[in-house]
Amino acid sequence: MHDRGELHDWLVARLDVDRADQLLGLVEENDWQRMLSALCVPLAEANRARQTLGLPTVDNAETHRRQFQAWLQQNRARMADRVRDAYVTTHKAGAPLTEYIRLRSLPGLEPDPRWGLEHWDLPVDLLDAHAEEWTVTHLPPPPARQHHPRPVAEIHEDCVDTIHARFPRLRIGMEAWLNRQGREAPSLPSATEVASAMNAEGLLDFEPIGTRTLIAWLQAHGHWPAGMPATDRAADLGLHEPPPLPPSPPAGSTPLPAAPSGPSLLLNGRALPIGPDHLRDLAQQVAADLTSAQLAASPQPGTPSTPALPRQRTTSAAAGRGGGYRAVPRDPQRDRAVGLAGEVAVAAWLEQHYGVPREASWKSGLRQHVLADGAGDDTLGYDFLIHDGDRTLLYEVKASTGDRGEFELGESEVERANELVHGRR
Repeated sequence: MHDRGELHDWLVARLDVDRADQLLGLVEENDWQRMLSALCVPLAEANRARQTLGLPTVDNAETHRRQFQAWLQQNRARMADRVRDAYVTTHKAGAPLTEYIRLRSLPGLEPDPRWGLEHWDLPVDLLDAHAEEWTVTHLPPPPARQHHPRPVAEIHEDCVDTIHARFPRLRIGMEAWLNRQGREAPSLPSATEVASAMNAEGLLDFEPIGTRTLIAWLQAHGHWPAGMPATDRAADLGLHEPPPLPPSPPAGSTPLPAAPSGPSLLLNGRALPIGPDHLRDLAQQVAADLTSAQLAASPQPGTPSTPALPRQRTTSAAAGRGGGYRAVPRDPQRDRAVGLAGEVAVAAWLEQHYGVPREASWKSGLRQHVLADGAGDDTLGYDFLIHDGDRTLLYEVKASTGDRGEFELGESEVERANELVHGRR
């Protein structure tokens, strides 16, 4: 056939005119889904015909990969509960949790390659059945009678709260006891490091922990002084009762003039400590301070009502010789606290709009100070990842206590922005 007219005549001789015109109108279409949908031809049927004709099949696997990740992001907490429930008996028996730790990352739970040749969109019931098949294949059979504990996320949160509340007091007791013995206090991990290490052993998912469990873990890992009684009771240690740690005032209360002895950050006029053991409390204070109006802010990018003018860069005689820009001195501890506060706010904001739990979307290393799960990665080039249908949204968070109007993009962030592919923003 030499032209479109010959093709039209060939089609009309074999089909009615309307069908021939419809087919001819689809010749220029380059979207297989729209094309086959217009013809009311299911993808599986089209691929069987193309295989018969020796033509390449239409594979929708890339779309399925995004849809599957979106489903998994919404259902990961439920899957975590299923895995944990299968190993409750193992935990109660005091047996090693090695296999539980391996399976809680859901290895092998991937889209079925056959789906790409059969479906445009993945039905929820298909995904649910696929996940159920994974549990039957990978998990031990549950006991005949089992009391299901609270969700993993809730128990994990309680355990991390306990560690952050009690470990500082245990540290004070250890230091006082060692001082009484005339021994030097060893360098101890932070509460976040203790929580992360216990989580890596699977110990924070099954039941709330208490001081006795925490002390036993510290003893087993060489953090409890040799010869020191396994207790936090001052009388049993031959010590005077230490003063109680000052509690954090509830959000919305009248700001107190308390001034922490170490580095701090102001929140509503109140100084909050930002040492390693205090970052989780800072995060909780920031989250509690967010207003409904802030959380309701639209996730769609907006246009400033007035153009932002760049600030005039600071110059000096020395700076002039180097290009006229003076770097602002950095305080790593303060930067970490400010960055954490910003990411906590964004985590709550994203959960409000997309319904994705923060533990499923938060990807940066700062999540460690809140979730203590060792899952953060600062080399990704973004801080949050949201699977929104067929789109993948990558959020990079920049936080500041000032109004300089400038922020820095790291090398990994620029590289990630330059490497975005279809469906990723």
